Amino acid sequence: MNRYLTTALFFLAVSTARAQVQDVATYCDPRAQLAVATADESTWVIFDIDNTLLKPTSMMGSHQWGDYMRTQAESAGQPKADANRFQHSAFSRVQPALKVEITEAAVLPLIRSLQKNNVVTFALTARDESIADVTLRQTNSLGFDFSKSVPKLSGMNGSGFHSGLLFSGETPKGELLKRLIAESAVKPKRVVFFDDRGYNLDSVGKTLTEAGIEFVGFRYSRTDQDIAEFRADIASVQWLEFKRTGKALSNAEALRLMTTH
Repeated sequence: MNRYLTTALFFLAVSTARAQVQDVATYCDPRAQLAVATADESTWVIFDIDNTLLKPTSMMGSHQWGDYMRTQAESAGQPKADANRFQHSAFSRVQPALKVEITEAAVLPLIRSLQKNNVVTFALTARDESIADVTLRQTNSLGFDFSKSVPKLSGMNGSGFHSGLLFSGETPKGELLKRLIAESAVKPKRVVFFDDRGYNLDSVGKTLTEAGIEFVGFRYSRTDQDIAEFRADIASVQWLEFKRTGKALSNAEALRLMTTH
């Protein structure tokens, strides 16, 4: 196959995946509710974690903070690969100190209804597997439990699964999902995927389109406002204090510290 045709097919797959992605600001959106209500045992329903299921109560440790840290590293002259590693390292480092909250209470009964109906349901995160224990504590503290609703595998070594949480790290989510499907005892006919990042939806959508599996993607936009309201000054104070004490200041505490110095 010549390279022009290969390129054309790649962009066709991505554009097809995008056409199946819809923005929803709430899990109560009728489109999301319908996708869940029609899920059966041949369906997999997958959730991202950060800014999709949970978020920190502080500026520091959020998705948007990680992006800011990467941008700062690049501005300081670090190569892109090094800046990405710094972002992931800093993000992972602060997680044990953070308080987290659920993005939306409505997601818990939605997940439980899926599990009650024996629908494969799990979380797929770009977090590094090295913070699996911390991530599991965070999700469990908010009432999430995917441990008994994962797909049955025929032997996927190093899959990154921890009690229903799948960690992709620097591996594109679509690539990891492709491996998971290949090792699954029963392949899904349809996958519903919730994520706040468009590129993750594109990655998964492309993989599923190529595999001939129906893809229904939802870009969860409820936390877009948090991204718009991100305060780098507050986050910087929290980061400096964390490096000094190992503790995460609340946004209010960081603000008070800023006004007294």
